[in-house]
This record gives sequence, C-alpha cells and structure tokens, in this order.
Amino acid sequence: MAAFLILGAESTLIGHSNGWASNASCSVRWWNQRTDCDYGAGFLFMLYLADKLGGGQAIQSLVADTATGGASIENLARNPIPGSPGNIGTTMDEIFANFTAAAVLDSQQGSFGFNNIEMGGTCSSQAFCRLQLTDQNFNWGSTYTSQNHDLEGWGVRAWRFASGTGAPLNVMVSPSEFGFDGILLQKDAVAQTWSTSDLRFDPGSGIGTGVVEGFGNITDEVYLITWYASSIDDCDYTFPNCGFSGGSTAYPTATVDVTAALISEPPSVRVESTISSDRDMDGDSDTVNLTMVANSTAFFEILDVTVNAFKDNILFDSYEMDVAAGNGVEVPVNLHFTAPEDGDYVFDIELRNYAGTLVDEALTAPVPLHNMAPVAASNSVANVTQTHLALQFFGAGYDEWGFSPDNQSFTQNETPVGYSWDFGDGSVSGLKNPLHAWVQSGNYSVESAVIDRGGGVSLPVTWSINVSDTTAPIVGLTVQSVDIKDGLSLRTNERVLFDARSTVDNVPDDQLLFTWDFGDGTVVSGIGLVEVDHAWSTGSSDGLVHVLNLTVSDGTFSSSIDVNITILNRPPRQIFDVPLETHTLTSLQMPLVFIDDDGTIVNMTWSFDEPVNLEGGLLSQLDPFTETESTSFSPAPAWRTPGLKTVNVSATDNDGNTTVVSLSVNVLNQRPIALFARPDEGTVSTQYTFQSTSFDPDGDDSMMTTIWNIEGEDEVTNQSAVLHTFDEPGVY
Repeated sequence: MAAFLILGAESTLIGHSNGWASNASCSVRWWNQRTDCDYGAGFLFMLYLADKLGGGQAIQSLVADTATGGASIENLARNPIPGSPGNIGTTMDEIFANFTAAAVLDSQQGSFGFNNIEMGGTCSSQAFCRLQLTDQNFNWGSTYTSQNHDLEGWGVRAWRFASGTGAPLNVMVSPSEFGFDGILLQKDAVAQTWSTSDLRFDPGSGIGTGVVEGFGNITDEVYLITWYASSIDDCDYTFPNCGFSGGSTAYPTATVDVTAALISEPPSVRVESTISSDRDMDGDSDTVNLTMVANSTAFFEILDVTVNAFKDNILFDSYEMDVAAGNGVEVPVNLHFTAPEDGDYVFDIELRNYAGTLVDEALTAPVPLHNMAPVAASNSVANVTQTHLALQFFGAGYDEWGFSPDNQSFTQNETPVGYSWDFGDGSVSGLKNPLHAWVQSGNYSVESAVIDRGGGVSLPVTWSINVSDTTAPIVGLTVQSVDIKDGLSLRTNERVLFDARSTVDNVPDDQLLFTWDFGDGTVVSGIGLVEVDHAWSTGSSDGLVHVLNLTVSDGTFSSSIDVNITILNRPPRQIFDVPLETHTLTSLQMPLVFIDDDGTIVNMTWSFDEPVNLEGGLLSQLDPFTETESTSFSPAPAWRTPGLKTVNVSATDNDGNTTVVSLSVNVLNQRPIALFARPDEGTVSTQYTFQSTSFDPDGDDSMMTTIWNIEGEDEVTNQSAVLHTFDEPGVY
C-alpha cells in the first residue's frame, strides 16, 4: 500500500498483484511472505478496503484498532469513514465475497470493482489483471465438469459460463472439505448490470448448489466464485495465532469439483397419498399423513417445499422444509398434520427452487379430520389442607396441533380456552385457577379437565386431597382495634364493645362458638358471636379486678383467654359550672355542684380567696367578714367588696375519690341610697330646708357626691342641706 501511494503502479507492484490474480487459490489471510501471491493478495485486499471504506483514513483506523485480522476489518466495515461508498458487508464472509467479485469483474458498478486501478483480462508486467479464471464453458450439449482443483483456506477459484439457451443453469460445487462458501455473479441481459446470489451449501454433505433462471435469455453470462472459508483464518509466517504448529503444508487446503448443466424440466411435486389416523384414540380420525413426491431433472438441487393447511378457505398452518433432489429420481416426503377443529382440510403444496421462484404446486382433495383432544396438566399448591381453608388450584394444559415431520412434535401449542373442576364434595368450577375449601374432614378426589379451541375435552387429571382439622383456635381480643390481652382499666358502668375477630382458626368466625364470661355473673354464648358489649357496675378507688374469660370452640378444639378488667370507682362528677353573680353584703346560696354516679358524696369543702360572711341575713359594713372555708354542702357566703371572686370546691365520695373544681363569682358594687325629708308645703314667702340623709351601703359616705336639682333653679353640688324660697306659687 505504501509503495502504491508513493510510487504509483510501478512494475514490481504490478507483478506482485498479478502474482495473486494468476494464483488466487493462494490464501488471502495467511501471510507466508510468498512473493508470488502473499504480497499481491494483501495489497489488493487493503486497496479494496481503502477504495470502499474511506481511503487513507480507513487504513489509519484499521492500523489504530487494537483488534487484528478479520475482527479489525469487520470493525472498520461497521464504522466506515463518513462519505465513503461503504456497502461491502459487515462480516468477513460478506466482505470477502464482494472483494472476490471485484477482483473477477473490476466493474464500475458499486462494490464490484476497484476505483484506483484498471484491471484487464490479461496479466502483463505493465498492467494489472483481473483474477484469472480456473475455466469457462460455452457448450451446453452435455454436463460440464471441472475437477480436482486445489486451494488454500481463504483462497479463491472462479469459472465463467455463457451462451445459455434460456433454460435454467444448475451449478454444483463439490468440495473435499466442509466450510466452503460461494456466490453466483449474474449479468442482466437488458440492464447490463451485475447481481449476486449465494450458493446454498448442504450442511450434511458440504455440497453447494445454485440455479440461474433464464440463462442465455434474461441472463447473459454467469461467474461462479467459490472459496474455502476455513475456520483457521488469520495467520502470519511465525504462526503465533493460528492454532496449528506451522509449516508450508500446515495451513488448511482442499480440492473442489464444479459441475454445471442446463435444467431441461423444472422441478415438480405431486401428492402420493393422504392416510388418516386417530392419535387420541377416541374413535375419530384427527391426523393425516401426507406423502408427497418431489422430482428434479437437475443433477442436484435443494428445493423448498411449503405445505399450507386450509379449512373453509382459511389458512390454519404452514410448514417449510428442504428437499434434496436431482437426476430425475423421485424423492418421497412425509409430513403429518393434526387438526385443531372438526372439518374438511385441504393441503396446498408449493415447490420453489433455491432462487425462491415458485416452480410447481399440488393440491389434495378435502380430508375430513376431527379435533384431537387437549391434554390436562392441572395441579394444586398442596395435597393436604385444613377444613375451611381455601386451597389454590392452577388450571394448566396444552392443545398441540399442526404439522409435524415425525408425528411427535407440532408446530402449534395453544393454551386451553376452558377449564372444568370437580372437587369431590359436590362443588364444581369453570375458573382457570379456582380456590376451594372443604367443610368436613376426609380424603377428596379432585378432577380437572381442559377444553381446547375446537371444543375438545381432555381426559381428566385426578389426585387426592387430604382435608383435616389439626389446629386449635388462637383467641384474639381487642377493644377499638387495640389488643387487650395484657388487661384493661374501665370505670364503673363504662360500656365497651369487645371484639374477637382477631381470633385465628381454619374454621371461619361465623362458624365458631364464642362463650363470654365477664366475671360478674354475666355469661353469653353464641355461634359467630364475635362482638359483645358489657359494663361493670361495681368498682373501687384502687380498682376492683374482674376476670373476663373468652372461650372459642371450632367443634374439634377449644381455646380460651383470661383478661383482667380493672374497674375503677367514678369520682364525684361536676354538674354545675356556670359563673355566679351577686352584690356586696348580699348572701349567695351556693348551688349543687357535684353528684356521685356510683355512690354518695360524704364531704364538701368550699374555699374562698378572701374572707366572707357565712351568717346570712341582712348585712352591713359593720358585720364580720372573716370566714375563708366552709364544709357545708350549700353555704351562703357574702362578700364585703366587689370584684371577680374564685371559689374552690372539693367533693369526696363514699369510696374516697375526690374531685376539685373552681367556680367564678362576680360580686357587684351596690348603688348609694339617695334620701332627704320632704318639708311641709307653704307659700312663696316660706323658706324651705332640704336636708340629705343619703348613704352608701357598701362604701364610705364621705366619698359620695350629692347633687340637688330644684325645678327652675341651677344645680347645687356637694351640700348636705339646701335652703330655698320659691318666688312663684306652683308645684315644683
């Protein structure tokens, strides 16, 4: 490559290139420093990669890649330099096929040529030549053969065929080793463009075949290119990475024979027989054995057979297979079909050659077939359970139908569309995955069948379920969803709802017997009695303990629980909390503040925040106000001064419980009393004396303000007596 880029097409380089073109059976991927082929093969292959994948940048990318050999070339092909032609494949097989096509044709069409050199048909010291053909043939009066041509792994041989009659051309490659590959290059007679098709290699024999339609009519000429794609590939002359010891004969080699002939007649297929059978042994035929016969006048070709199953013009299934035929020998082909539904089935057989062209077709008469029953495979999560506990069952099965080459495997395996269950206790279900519980202990036989799309019912699968009751109830007890097993404290006559729904047993709650003993002589019992409310009437200040016993029976086992219920006496309860109001020097009868719901109040104490008078009656400032406490049940205190007063009241009942509350009393100031003596009536000359005898009942009289108003006169203030003479007679 460096020599070409620097010096151009000089004679040494041309000699190297033509050395491989003249001996292309020499490996492209084994570097053994042979001047007659290794240099030329390496140069042409690298030049082809540079042409198609990005020039010098492509070679730089290839060298920079840490991968080597074919792996690095595939990396470059998957990531070509932007703007490069590309399209030479992404695997070494694809890339190598396009490279060999370019070496044979050197066409200007796409990947089938070189851009930087011109390659002629004849090799010389002054011009590059195309890959030299092993042979060519233009006479088709008889079968063409070309035998015993050797080549190394990843070496190439090519043949040219022309002058066809319009009949298909059949080509066969018979190598001595497995692993060959090849292509057919075909030139369109009208468009004068080239196309490729892969040879088809039989994995059993290693033989490759190909067919070219319209050879000599729609196709002008054909090149056959084949190479030995050996598993040992990238090697150099020191053999470090090849997996073999080395030496001039150690690299893989093989020989190849080529045969070509015109196909006088297209391949054919016919129906030999249709024989029905009964696979599920129910007395009705459900499977047909189709025997077909394929024939080919080619010396060898692999044909594609497609069989389609129709019922009422609806395609139900298809099956494709390969048939190797040749030399006019009839090849029997057997295929079985099992029906998914009752009906008459018609089978269409299509025969195609390797190019995919439909070459023949055959049709059977209608074959009456019945639906083959599905197979049930249902199961349960366990074979033992407890009474009343639901056991999970799983419906399963399969409905196999369709084509089978051996009458054992099938192309279709469908899920059943229906399920049938019998639980052995009179209960049935049509669910796929039912749950079922038994009420009584015993052994029960469970049967399950499945139903397919065609209405076929499987034979049932049967198994035994052992049902028993071996667990005692675990008693649960809550109040307002809170567990009370550690005890509960209540007041007398405090009614609560006890709940036993947290009881655990295989028997449901509504079938358990609950017996409630409240420890105070009250016992209630009933089936499903999971809730009971109760209140205790007796208690104490320290708490009187009653034992609540709950017993639960499932008919086989009984369990119980004891819970201590502590009943506390209720303290006196306040029944009056309304603010009170009175006036100074006025007795206020205290109301009934407490009652005792579960006893009697034996002691009352009233505490006043300032001294009061408790004697009652009419009071004045001179009466004593000295009391701060009273033990009367209903005292009548009076306050000397106005203001908001606080009274603390405590009540103690016969169980020793005490309740203390505070009451508010608003003491109002009393009005002063306005008094004066009315003088006798007189005349206009009489001098009248008005003398005030007013007083303040709860205050200091000297602090009062006296205001006189005499009709028609000015107001007189702060005089205890007023002298006045009226100038005019009248009533004033």
